[in-house]
Amino acid sequence: MSERKRRFESPVPKKPSAISPDNAKAETTVTAVSAEDDLDISTQQLNTNPVVESVDVESNTNSSEEKSKLKEVEDFFKQHKTPELKEILLEQTQGFVEQILERRLKYNLLTQDVELDGTSLRRHQNETLDVVNRMLVVCEKEYQVKFQNKKQFRNHLMDVLSRNTYHPVEKYLKSLEHYVL
Repeated sequence: MSERKRRFESPVPKKPSAISPDNAKAETTVTAVSAEDDLDISTQQLNTNPVVESVDVESNTNSSEEKSKLKEVEDFFKQHKTPELKEILLEQTQGFVEQILERRLKYNLLTQDVELDGTSLRRHQNETLDVVNRMLVVCEKEYQVKFQNKKQFRNHLMDVLSRNTYHPVEKYLKSLEHYVL
């Protein structure tokens, strides 16, 4: 292998104590590396005080901007306080689902969709529907309640949906029976 070496200069400080306002000249340190690495690195230490001063000015500006953003967020939370959620206990879950949610929920056998008040819980046609999570959000928003045991909530919800099924074509055909003499 040849003893050929490449030169590379990098502005890397030699030691932190060398940076001071009195030190206006750059110090150069040359480091020779073995022939296997094939490098000769020359490092140069620069006076960085002007850069530090400009960063301080910018940080003061950023600090005031950050304070105004934090104040904006604080004002938002003062105006939009979240309601206290009441916790539905394990024993109350079945009653809540059957008495309050059952009359609003139906399962459409044709589209295989869960409907709340006659509207699909899907936001768009290709969305995979997570009925339990969507209903938990509905309960939090509309009723300000959360459930102690989500697994039991899921079980009662699926029970209610299995009882409240309909097929729109069948429903339409049954409505035509009234018109036939």
